[in-house]
Amino acid sequence: MTNRVILILGGVDKGNDYSQIEALVKSKVPTLVCMGKDNHKLVEFFAGKVGQIVETDSMEAAVRESFKHAKLGDTVLLS
Repeated sequence: MTNRVILILGGVDKGNDYSQIEALVKSKVPTLVCMGKDNHKLVEFFAGKVGQIVETDSMEAAVRESFKHAKLGDTVLLS
């Protein structure tokens, strides 16, 4: 991927090891959109590693926030 990525992560914590994607997120993701019940774990891990973290409580809100922060040519990725 050469473009910026607006990344949507979240839901219910499944014990994921976010260090596996840390370098990629640091280099490609200006905005991380956290969605769901366990946002605090994502916020704690990615704080200071991306330009902006936005917390939402639903898929609809996450998509809306993603498009607010995306620029032409960006990819919005749900993981």
